[in-house]
Order: sequence, then C-alpha cells, then structure tokens
Amino acid sequence: MDADVPAIPVVEVVPPRFDVETERHLLSDYLEEHGYAVVANVADDAELATARSLMWDFLEALPRTRVRRDDVRTWDDKYDWIPNPANGIVHGFGFGQSDFMWHLRLLPRVKAAFATIWSTDDLLVSFDGGNIFRPWKYKRSWLTSGGWYHCDQNARFKDDWVDHTPPQEGWQPIRQVGYVCMTPRKFASADVIEKRKDAFVNNGSTSHWPHKFVSGGPALPTTPQKDPETISKEQRLLIGYDRDTSRCVVQ
Repeated sequence: MDADVPAIPVVEVVPPRFDVETERHLLSDYLEEHGYAVVANVADDAELATARSLMWDFLEALPRTRVRRDDVRTWDDKYDWIPNPANGIVHGFGFGQSDFMWHLRLLPRVKAAFATIWSTDDLLVSFDGGNIFRPWKYKRSWLTSGGWYHCDQNARFKDDWVDHTPPQEGWQPIRQVGYVCMTPRKFASADVIEKRKDAFVNNGSTSHWPHKFVSGGPALPTTPQKDPETISKEQRLLIGYDRDTSRCVVQ
C-alpha cells in the first residue's frame, strides 16, 4: 500500500436484504445511498441444484478429464483441475458460454434486480466466467489465498452509475468471475453488438461491462479436433515442457 494513502478502516456490517418484487424502491434507494445492495432469494433450492449439476456437467465434459463429481479424489490433480487453485477462477475453455453460466444469467430474479437498477428490461449481459472452490476442510492445501479485494466501480474514482471511459485498444480484463452484470442495451454501439454476437458463437468471454467489448480472449476448444500426437520426454524438454518439472499452459 502506498504510504501516502491513508488506510480505510474496515467496518463489519449486516446489510438489509431486499425482495426484488416487493421492495424495488427500497432496493434502489439503498443502492443509490450506499453503492451496493443485497437482493434476497434470487435462486430457490431447485435452481441452485440445477446450477450445481450444470457446473459438474461442464467439468466432466472437458476432453480426457478424470474429474468426477462423486469422487473427491479426482479433484486434486493440478494438471486436470482447471479452476485456479489460488482464487478459484475458471478462465477459458468456453466457460463464459457454458450452460452453467447461462442458467445463472437467465434466473428471473437476477434479471429483475438489474431491471430495477436501470429502470428498463432491455438489457445486455456480460459474458463473464466463474469461480469454483474446493472444500478446503477436506484438504487444507485447497484453501484459496484470498486478497484481491476491490470495487470495479469505485466511487472514489468513478462517481457515477456508468464508467464513461472508452476501452483502449489492447485492454485486457482484470479478472473473470462468476458475477452476472447487466446494463441497458442502449449504451452499446452497433459495433459492440456485432462483437458480442461473434463472442457468443465462438464460446468467447468478456469483462464485466456488457455494453463495452473488452474480450476475455479466445476460448479453448471444448472438444479435441484430433488425437494429440504422443511425444517422448526428450522431445518435451526441447519445447520447454516436462510434466515432472514444469507445466505448459495455453491461453
């Protein structure tokens, strides 16, 4: 932390939870005053069970994976478990366009919350990825590292509902997370709409702001095009890959 910037005290709060159907005005007023608001019961038990099942469907469908939802021992291979072990983020592999993410985006009360915020139903949705955390009480090394606390729309720097700064050429998203963000369609240009269509068709992901196009990068294919060629350990060393000592990651 910069020594010239005073530390901001952290105060524990228990915020109210608002029903998006019966307390819309209270939700909007609280958000306007405090910069955040908690929406209650956006998913019921059945919707949550469907989400969990779709998450496992995605992980188990990855080519040649050994991960299985009913065998916790298969969640430990660092070469096979794709969520980042430090923060749980799933990046790439088409996760931003997975059935799991679309199930969350299409929950009626999720959209109702953003429709309340923006006073319109004509919304665009971000193509974010997601996070998956393993039960660290089963294995202590699965505990994530924490940190990275921040607000993307920090009132200290952007005192408005909308970030007016246009994305610069070559910008990359800060992170890919399992949050759903919606903004009015009218904020997006025709060029952004076309780029979003292309990202949808090609399993691409984006940053949090739906009306801008800050790409999360091309998705890796979810199905192999052909069987990979087997190479020897000596050949792997020549290209900088050795399973025993290092890992080659394609982004």
